[in-house]
Amino acid sequence: MDFKRIRYLLEKFWEGETSLAEEKELKRFFNRKYVPEEFREYQAYFIFLNESKKITLSNEEKLETKIEGITDVSKKLKVYRRKRTIFNYTKVAATFLILLVATIIYQTEIKVKKTPQVVREDTYKDPEVALAEAKKALLLVSAQLNSGSKYVVEISHLSAADKYFKNTKQEKK
Repeated sequence: MDFKRIRYLLEKFWEGETSLAEEKELKRFFNRKYVPEEFREYQAYFIFLNESKKITLSNEEKLETKIEGITDVSKKLKVYRRKRTIFNYTKVAATFLILLVATIIYQTEIKVKKTPQVVREDTYKDPEVALAEAKKALLLVSAQLNSGSKYVVEISHLSAADKYFKNTKQEKK
């Protein structure tokens, strides 16, 4: 047999352009015992095509009962899915209802409970004593702030020395 023709027919077959006669020719070629090595990978496929034609239904009634059984199962599955969907929607609706009730209760509780008013009282009855205590506290704060200012003066002396050394370096260059 001409192997070029087989290659050509295979290309046409995989592209779906072969006629029935060309397909029969390919099946005859691949169903013989000896097939060249380059075509062996296709042989199993064509043998399967031949064997699949031999398969027939031995008992058509069994097939019909199987089909009816499958359709019954699919109907039950649809009913189950519908019930499950309704159940899921019920869960979502219940969650929203709980959130709505909780929000309403929270809002009404806030309106009922008013924030208490803070009553401010003076700690000193005499304004002169209060002024003296305030001056004492401010003097303490001022003293603490002034104690840190002597360090600022020392740092400014360091920066002046740094400028002096930089100027002397530049004059040397």
